Amino acid sequence: MTTTARATTIRIVTSATRPTRTRASHHMSVTRRHAVIDAYIARVNGGLITAAAYLREVLGAGEAFTDRFGSSFGTKVSKAYQAAIGRKSNRTGLARRGYRIFDAFAYTTGEKRILDQAARGYDKTAPLIAA
Repeated sequence: MTTTARATTIRIVTSATRPTRTRASHHMSVTRRHAVIDAYIARVNGGLITAAAYLREVLGAGEAFTDRFGSSFGTKVSKAYQAAIGRKSNRTGLARRGYRIFDAFAYTTGEKRILDQAARGYDKTAPLIAA
């Protein structure tokens, strides 16, 4: 079998055996792309909550605020978790910034008190939790 024939065979086999997956294609509207990505993240995360999701869903922060301070708030939450539990969280979930999906530490609803504590201790999110 030649190299070209082998590459073609691999391409055909791979495309035929790939599972169907959710795609956020370029032909969708921006709103639709965000909805598809958010639905995928919700399905993967299940009952877990990330720091960015906590900012958006619990504290009611906007998209721009979450994009700007979500990462640094996640660091604060990770440090608070490590101080309370004695180790870093071993659970990860998915988070998004724009169209980019990345891994982030995830917490259960029982660990929400740690998220609240971190939000009170971070000067950017303290006004949100007080409101």
